[in-house]
Amino acid sequence: MGDQHQAARPAGSTNAPASPARPVEPVDPLALVVPTDAGSRGRLAMTLQRAAGNRAVGASLADIRSKAAQPGAFQIVNAVASTAAPPRGGVQQIAGQAIHAAGVTSLPAPGAPDVVIGAPVKQTDGKWQATINPTSVKPDPATSLYPGPGVHDEAPTATGVAQDRYVSDAASNEIKAGEEEHLTDLEWARHLAYDQVADAVNRAAASGPLTGTSAEDAKAVAMYRVRSEVPDKARWPSELEPITHWRRLYGRLVAVTRERDTVNKWHNITTDGTATASEKKKLGVPDDHLLLSYVAGTTQVGKHKSEEIVKARYDTQAAEPMGNPPASMFTPAPAKPGPTGDFEPQPPGDAVAIRSERANR
Repeated sequence: MGDQHQAARPAGSTNAPASPARPVEPVDPLALVVPTDAGSRGRLAMTLQRAAGNRAVGASLADIRSKAAQPGAFQIVNAVASTAAPPRGGVQQIAGQAIHAAGVTSLPAPGAPDVVIGAPVKQTDGKWQATINPTSVKPDPATSLYPGPGVHDEAPTATGVAQDRYVSDAASNEIKAGEEEHLTDLEWARHLAYDQVADAVNRAAASGPLTGTSAEDAKAVAMYRVRSEVPDKARWPSELEPITHWRRLYGRLVAVTRERDTVNKWHNITTDGTATASEKKKLGVPDDHLLLSYVAGTTQVGKHKSEEIVKARYDTQAAEPMGNPPASMFTPAPAKPGPTGDFEPQPPGDAVAIRSERANR
């Protein structure tokens, strides 16, 4: 940014390595929950598995309320919280993770759900049965930082002039809100691409073993059962493994949060570098330093809801057809009885009336 007096600077960046944070509960109907003590969805999954079995993993809020072993152990949150990086080193801490960013939110890489079919077992009637293993989304939540209010150290200019940066309460809150938009984007991406898919796989797993005429046929029937449960946009093309398709879908949705900064520039916040000597003195900044300030109200934070923009991208995903089921799933239609005795096949139209007239002659 150098020693320019006015410059636009992104209020958020999503290029840093991932580390733990807390998930968010989007607006109904796709509610999410978090444990109050740790914010770890992995711990949530294990709690639900102990309390209600694998079908509870990724279940709806209503399921959680009815099945959780410890009522009150979960709470609904409207947004995940970005963490303040306090002065004086907060701005430099953020710059160390994302250059020219007012705040930073990492891009997580949670472990995608998968479809694993157990080894088919031959039954006494000669048929085979295959079992669908339950799955889960392995946690890897994001971390997020925004500058706390106050005077922060800044990198010197290209010519070596010392700089400080003032972050007002209003600017700090605006940048924080921008980072929380990123976090909410990521939760919607995970929910649509992974969580509801894991829920579908677990419903299929809970339905019990699937039967086929051979080991391979039983596995095909089981896979078709999963395909029938997942949302149509989560169905995988025949040339891809399910997990590959779901990872790609997650990547497409996560791209929305990058685009807030890189394409749409909704989070760009203006920097002012025209502080007077009296303003510097009031803040305790040496007169020979440049004093930069973030200008609150210069972003579009709060104007583009995560639910709307992530779901809009999800809606552009092509829905794959179900495809043909394994041949063994077809049930032959029962044969129609042929004519017997005086049975007269009934023609269309006024057949009953015609037969009645013949009987009266």
